[in-house]
Amino acid sequence: MILRPGQDRVAAYEGGRLAVPAVPGAGKTTCLAYLAAKLLAGEPGTRILILTVMNSAVSNFKRKISRFLAERGLPPRGYQVKTLHSLAAMILKERPEYLMINEAFEILDEQQRSEMLRGIVERWLGNNRHRWKIFLDSGHLNEYYETKWRDRLTGIIPEIIKLIKLRGFTPGEQGEIRARLEGAPDGFLRWAFEVMDSYERRKRREAAVDFDDLILYAWRLLQDDEGVRQRLQERWTHVFEDEAQDSNPLQEKILDLLSAGHGNLVRVGDTNQGIMRFSGTDPELFRRFCLEHPRQPIEVAGRSTREIMGLANHLVDWVRESYVYRPCRNALEDHQIRGVDPGDPHPNPVVEGFGIHTFLSDGNDRKEEQTAAQLATDLARRDREATIAILARQNASLSRIADRLKQERDIEFDFVGGRPADLEDFHRVAVIWTVLRFLAEPFDGDRLQAMLDALVPGIGDEADGQFRQFAAALSPEDLLYPAGGELDWPALAEAVPASLLPRLQKALQQIRSWLEMSHLRPDELVLYLASELGLEGGERDLANNLCAQVNLLLRQHPGYGLFEVVGELGATVRANLRYMAGVLRDFKGYEPRPGVISLATQHKAKGLEWDTVIVIGLAPDLLFEHPGQFNRSEAWYLKEEYRNPPAMARAQLLYLAGEEYPGRSKIRQWADINQISEELRLLYVSLTRARRHLWIGSHSFDYRNRRLPPSKVFQELQRYIEEAGTQEF
Repeated sequence: MILRPGQDRVAAYEGGRLAVPAVPGAGKTTCLAYLAAKLLAGEPGTRILILTVMNSAVSNFKRKISRFLAERGLPPRGYQVKTLHSLAAMILKERPEYLMINEAFEILDEQQRSEMLRGIVERWLGNNRHRWKIFLDSGHLNEYYETKWRDRLTGIIPEIIKLIKLRGFTPGEQGEIRARLEGAPDGFLRWAFEVMDSYERRKRREAAVDFDDLILYAWRLLQDDEGVRQRLQERWTHVFEDEAQDSNPLQEKILDLLSAGHGNLVRVGDTNQGIMRFSGTDPELFRRFCLEHPRQPIEVAGRSTREIMGLANHLVDWVRESYVYRPCRNALEDHQIRGVDPGDPHPNPVVEGFGIHTFLSDGNDRKEEQTAAQLATDLARRDREATIAILARQNASLSRIADRLKQERDIEFDFVGGRPADLEDFHRVAVIWTVLRFLAEPFDGDRLQAMLDALVPGIGDEADGQFRQFAAALSPEDLLYPAGGELDWPALAEAVPASLLPRLQKALQQIRSWLEMSHLRPDELVLYLASELGLEGGERDLANNLCAQVNLLLRQHPGYGLFEVVGELGATVRANLRYMAGVLRDFKGYEPRPGVISLATQHKAKGLEWDTVIVIGLAPDLLFEHPGQFNRSEAWYLKEEYRNPPAMARAQLLYLAGEEYPGRSKIRQWADINQISEELRLLYVSLTRARRHLWIGSHSFDYRNRRLPPSKVFQELQRYIEEAGTQEF
């Protein structure tokens, strides 16, 4: 491997604490994998722990380290790559009884956690209506806004609970916070503690823990048990952290403890890409680490054209020197992206012309979305080998763009991270559930029709619904086991297109064979159907997950048969399958496909790259730039001082915990600074996803009888592009 400037100095690392700020496209994963292989090939007994954020990054690291070790003639051993949750689970295995629940405890996935918390929150809201209703302002005291506020609280309170847990308070510290809270006015933080108490009792009663519990208990075990702590400190000689800007306080504390014995801790990240505010992460942790320890930046990147890197660098300079709201001028670090040196085997892309464009739609966000969809369609038709993405601020925008793209029959698109209903692995596994529902009640004609619709797509829609009329005239028994052993195929041929008849005949044969196997235990029946349908890979994993759901229910209710299982799981199984489909897709990692338009929120685009990127939404009704501006993300129907509940709860929590905090009277200002700073980092991430071409969109719109121009950020980027487009890079 040929190391670039910055990478070579990181690769020269031998020990101690090291901060590695790395710009977008700097090859930090490759550099970290190379360093791991070099250390493993050097000192005998070296053992390395690498912590990363996404499951998909785990396999990427393993593949690269194994390759570098193979080049040195060494086997792939001496290292472990973990996500934070898998590391926490491994730590707890050192002393399983530490959880103080029985051995059969269940780990709640995010879907289960969300469902359990939602039920508890809704009960709390029903019992405390008088407490949360008074936060509505006088102009919105009606049923519509009360429902809107109530719905929003079902999402806000779990966010605050996650924040409390991931701060890593000891029981004593949390007790002090609660005591101080008793003397404070009623509000969001107190509500979160009350709901959290009910949630903790429910989990203990059901012998369950969630992912945040795993992290919290792992840290407490390391603190409390010197033997466990020492064993784990001796297990690895070096600890590496990838994507350190996404670290949370508990994660940082765990890494500090694991590396305390040898002091060898390398943290790699980019605070300019710290955009996961609502997951409990805090970019300031890595920023502080960079200030307190030796640092070796990697500033050379080969991902993008020099023009795109120049635009990203200009955004950093402009924000730091001239941003309209002065308190946010330190939102971005002064990291300048540099192109690769001449002679590099992987040079920066070069395109004809400038390669960066803007477009301004005269109208609202709908007009801008239409323009972006048409632009992406034209670009995809022009170059079927290019990868293309539209990055929007909200999922609602992506849904409208998808509806527009569906009208173009020659254009493919997909969603990054996958909207549940659009995950390809989900559909065929959902057929199993459709089959189970029929086998549970085989005399239900509607369930038989639903199964045939799934097995023979289009049969219920063809020929003006004649097949539905044909099937409705027969009982399921007559359709599957007709008198004389044969259906009236001439009559069927009039109701069903000839192309579908063979598939219908095969489906009816399959259904008869499945009915003969319906005596199997329901979980065994799931696996049998998965085999019959030929499910493999991600589909098979989903089927195994469905089998596990059924098996768990059978263990809880040994007397249940298929009828009871279907009745019990019916309300949740499809949502759980969709959730698991998303988990599996995240595990595999999203790979942009040539000629297929990727639709992503700007948050979901992090870590990805495309040949062409279209960034939309740089208008003042979507992009919050300064206090006093309308902020769509705020609960604007509340009294003015309470319109950013998560930020207010976080501010109050820090205040009561005695951490750095600007003062009780400046909560709104503090919340605005944090939100605007993240908006700027989000834009920086979006711009740096493009390799060759970049389009930036905005719209003007009418607000209170006056036409508002695009955002100040858009205007500045447009000015730079117009001037820089005449220069030679």
